Amino acid sequence: MIYWNNLDDKGRMMLPAGLRTGMQGTKLYITRGADTCLWMFTPELWEEFKQRILQKTSSFTEDGRVVRSHFLIPVQETEIDRTGRINISLPLRQYAGLTKECSICEGMEEHIDIWNRSLYDKYIEENASKVKSALESIGRSLQ
Repeated sequence: MIYWNNLDDKGRMMLPAGLRTGMQGTKLYITRGADTCLWMFTPELWEEFKQRILQKTSSFTEDGRVVRSHFLIPVQETEIDRTGRINISLPLRQYAGLTKECSICEGMEEHIDIWNRSLYDKYIEENASKVKSALESIGRSLQ
């Protein structure tokens, strides 16, 4: 499911009520995504994700340091305020190109994507041709 919301001048964004109702508590973790977006996690899912990164990488290898630096170092802990908003730090907003219009994408299982709306639309358009081959590949592995 995709929600569209606006980011205000202070870096705050209203979380859709549909997302908030399924969450336990008000604490969330936001970090860089694999693409030019942000990934938002509940505390439990953040801890699982972080442990998988730590178990599968090593600070003694370049690839391990790159992956840890990309996901673990910039993480921001935030709270959903009483009006349903979250605050996104300036470095994370800059990384994802968040200015005003945002796409909030639910359905990635362990996290929620936060995109600059026009960058998300461009990403979908640019990757449309890859969907068919990805489905073919995944379909073969499920047989």
